[in-house]
Parts: sequence; C-alpha cells; structure tokens
Amino acid sequence: MNTKIQILSNVNYPIGEVIKSELLESTKVSIAAAFLRKSGVDQISKALDYALTKNNAKVEIIVGLDFKTTDYKALLALEKIKSEYSGFSYYCFGDKQDNFNELIFNTKIYLFSNDVQKNTKYTSIIGSSNLTAGGLSSNYEVNVVFREIKPIYFSQLESVYSAIKFTESIFIPSKDYLEKYSNIKNEIDKAG
Repeated sequence: MNTKIQILSNVNYPIGEVIKSELLESTKVSIAAAFLRKSGVDQISKALDYALTKNNAKVEIIVGLDFKTTDYKALLALEKIKSEYSGFSYYCFGDKQDNFNELIFNTKIYLFSNDVQKNTKYTSIIGSSNLTAGGLSSNYEVNVVFREIKPIYFSQLESVYSAIKFTESIFIPSKDYLEKYSNIKNEIDKAG
C-alpha cells in the first residue's frame, strides 16, 4: 500500500510528536497555521533546528493574523529563526480588516518531504491543530496524517498551500508592522 492514513486526537498520540519526528527527516517543510503561539514554536524548536542545520531543509511557515490571535512573541521567535537560518522563511496572512478582503484564514496544513533519500517520502497533516502548545499536545484536536510514496494527497494539499501563499493577503511583516501588531495585540489583551 502506497498510502498510510492515521487519525490522531492528541489524546491517543500528540500531533506535536509527529511534527517533530517529520522535521527530523525532512528536507522541505511547508506549514500553514491559522494562529501561532510562542509555546508552539518552543515545542518544535529543537526538531526545527535539526531540520535546518543537519538536513539543510527549506522550511516555510504561513501564519494567520485574523482576530489578532497570533502571539506577538511567536512572530518575534520566527524573526529570530529567519535571521539565523537561510533556509527558513515565514509569511503572514493579514486579517480582513487590514487587507479589506472577505477571507478569514483558518487553515492548518503541515507538509513534509525528503527528496534526498532513495525513496522519497511525503507526509501531510490536516486537521484542527494550530501551531500552539495546546494544539500540538494538550487540546482535544483531530488531525489526519497521510504518509505516502506517491504524493496523491500531499500534492492536493500542496496545491491548496500554494494557492494560499500566492493570495494578495500574504505579506512579509516589516519591523514597523510587528511593532504596530504588538501595540494592537496588547490593547486587545487588556480589553479582553
């Protein structure tokens, strides 16, 4: 069988463990998460470092900013990773107020591949887990993991990922934007 499908709920096995394991074996990683917390970045940081240094991986993350739920500290962590590793990049999917569109970004896609092994393998995860400590380990989440040699599901999810990446709502945040985001996020947190 070319495809193995597994359904995980974090109760039976945390999706964060799968993500860390896949990072250790991948040379290309694409992640789209509706929101991000520094706790989530911290949870995968060692495996991410391994992928970027030992595997020379190309790692790309798209993170959503709708409703300002993404943690400012997480964005700073991504900035730090970007400054340390040439193989790492990240983008933001701006919220509808800033981008004047009707789209709300609520995607959670994790794509891993390794094209230097004799048998290229493709792993894709889709489900409810954001890139947060809770989403990766302690929340009751449901995710589907596809492991393939022929990238049927992987290719479909990669197409969705590419469609997201090339929308007009995607941007690379400047330092000014990050500071503005921090101020707005602080105001929202105080009000809530």
